[in-house]
Amino acid sequence: MTTRRTFFQGLGGAAAAMPRLAAQSGPTSAPPVLLRLSSNESAYGPFPSMVRAMAKACERGNYYVGGEAQAVRQRLAELHGAPAASVVLGAGSSEPLRVTTQVFAGERRPPVVAEPTFEAVARSAEIAGNPAVKIPLDARGVHDVEKMVDAARKNSAGMIYLCNPANPTGTIISGQQLRWTVDNLPADTVLVADEAYSDFVDDPQFETALPYVKQGRPVVILKTFSKIYGLAGMRLGYAIASPDLIRRMAPRLLGGMALNQAVVAGALAGLEDKAEYQRIRALNAQVRRYVTEEFRKMGYASTESQANFVMVDLKRPIGPVSAGLNRGGFAVGRLFPSMPHHLRITLGTMEDMKRFMPLVRAIATEAQSHRDC
Repeated sequence: MTTRRTFFQGLGGAAAAMPRLAAQSGPTSAPPVLLRLSSNESAYGPFPSMVRAMAKACERGNYYVGGEAQAVRQRLAELHGAPAASVVLGAGSSEPLRVTTQVFAGERRPPVVAEPTFEAVARSAEIAGNPAVKIPLDARGVHDVEKMVDAARKNSAGMIYLCNPANPTGTIISGQQLRWTVDNLPADTVLVADEAYSDFVDDPQFETALPYVKQGRPVVILKTFSKIYGLAGMRLGYAIASPDLIRRMAPRLLGGMALNQAVVAGALAGLEDKAEYQRIRALNAQVRRYVTEEFRKMGYASTESQANFVMVDLKRPIGPVSAGLNRGGFAVGRLFPSMPHHLRITLGTMEDMKRFMPLVRAIATEAQSHRDC
């Protein structure tokens, strides 16, 4: 049986691989954080070209955002082959997501969501006294679109929220499943396709919902600069939908008043920097393969993530594992109650993850040994 002493001795190799803390913690202070692997933020930060553009934009910080926001809308419209009237900006994609819930999931018309998923829709609906209908993911951690559509029909749902790739599992639905979902939407139900992590996908089965927007179907797409572009702390996202749907949403959005000069300048620079975009995509895919393979060697299966995070089944309650990782200086994803043995881990750089994996191996092994005692 592993004792506490032998456990910490066993952590020697992992601890040696971790960088020295900048400052020592006092006996009552919170543990220092070496690395935040909890919120699916970019490990690489904004592109260098974006940082330069944002620094320059600070010289205009005394002016409210006006025409600059329109320039971003126009560039996004060109990029997606849609009219500018089909694009609306927000403070991250969370703001247009909140607004879609308010507009399309009104009184007695609940949203249908997966369980688990990004919680913002269910929270907004609950605050409005209109609880979401939750449909469990299938055994692979993928949206069960047939059951979601059936639930939407039975509950006269105002919207179906489809996170693709899914948060927290990172899995995708195929283009064929997406087409079936759009073709089978109940009357007056809007499909909200959250594609926040689509920039990281390399599976050819993935398809964006953009063609359905262009066809005028009842589809709203959400995208963000928070992930691959590294602007989570700057807040810029957008929705793409038919002009009719955008007109219903627009009065509830803050628009340019929610933005700042730096973020719009950074976004414009990032959209033009294709080389850095592809470099980060490739790095993320390489790290994702490394992490999933390391977990496989440990005997732990992870979902088939196409995002910048992985969801791994540790076969035990994740609370003690998360606590141990926090004590070691690594903040990891929160508990998802419907998947209590799964841990969501944001991907850092390869150097980051080579520091992290020995520690998670040691802590997971210790947690298992205590269960076996």
